[in-house]
Amino acid sequence: MKFNIWIQLLKIYNQFSYSFSAIVGNIKFKLGIAYWMVSLNT
Repeated sequence: MKFNIWIQLLKIYNQFSYSFSAIVGNIKFKLGIAYWMVSLNT
């Protein structure tokens, strides 16, 4: 029984860490584009 709970927790953790890294990657991507635009304008 406890083993099943750990598997569920691991699945939730994996999904959370995946979505978190996707959000962080998206923010970095947008910041990179903004920085590129600024460096082109100057």
